[in-house]
Amino acid sequence: MSVVVKDNSQAITKKIHQSVDNILSAIVVDVLRLSKEQVPVSKGGGTLKSTGRIYNPKYLTRQIKYSTPYASYQHRGMRVDGTHVVRKYTYPGKKKRYLIDPAEQVLKNTSNYIKRYAV
Repeated sequence: MSVVVKDNSQAITKKIHQSVDNILSAIVVDVLRLSKEQVPVSKGGGTLKSTGRIYNPKYLTRQIKYSTPYASYQHRGMRVDGTHVVRKYTYPGKKKRYLIDPAEQVLKNTSNYIKRYAV
């Protein structure tokens, strides 16, 4: 009597990678959505807010970038050297750390994303 062993490891690996990619995409989309709600906006408009984008620099990697020269200044709430501290934001709910805080909030629920998007 012979035994046939079927190797499904490539198909399983592909499904795992697809699930991880789906989970990562969902997390990053939610971080960006929450972040845009907290981005400081001047009375003149929302240039910083409108430049928020998700990038895929390499496989299973995502980045959120705000592409204005002052994005990091606004995120820190001060210049790199510690001068020019932002003390007041124009609108309520707008603040510094507009990327870190949403990321921390979303990552607390990682298990929910895994349950929802894992194939």
